[in-house]
Amino acid sequence: MKIGSRILITCRNKDVSIHANTSLRDPYQLRFLTDEERWELLEKRVFPKGTHCSTDLENLGKQIARKCYGLPLAIVVIAGILKKMAKMPSSWEKVEQKVTTYVAMEPKQCMEVLTLSYTHLPSHLKACFQHIGVFQKILIYKCRN
Repeated sequence: MKIGSRILITCRNKDVSIHANTSLRDPYQLRFLTDEERWELLEKRVFPKGTHCSTDLENLGKQIARKCYGLPLAIVVIAGILKKMAKMPSSWEKVEQKVTTYVAMEPKQCMEVLTLSYTHLPSHLKACFQHIGVFQKILIYKCRN
């Protein structure tokens, strides 16, 4: 058995994963999260262990999670924003109105999401992430489509 690092590429477009795939296996295709799973992930990321969302925020939170299209990374990005905000309906309503701005398909937003992913990586994994630059043209092209 070989011991070492691996690079995991996630994308929304199967063509990108096929192009980057070096194994003989087909790329693994994740399903989109259900409404219940979306809310569970958002709640877990926003509220510390042992605490729960208040009833007045739960409905807003579920609406926000639904607008993330079942994409776990989008939910995590939005949860990071909500975690830093006041736990008040007025604050969450502002996020709910702009969810699509945060998870839009435009290249700029794709790069912002990638930047967030990179920023939170441990320093020893940042070099691996940087090597993904080989696929930069593919990533930008697929983010546009």
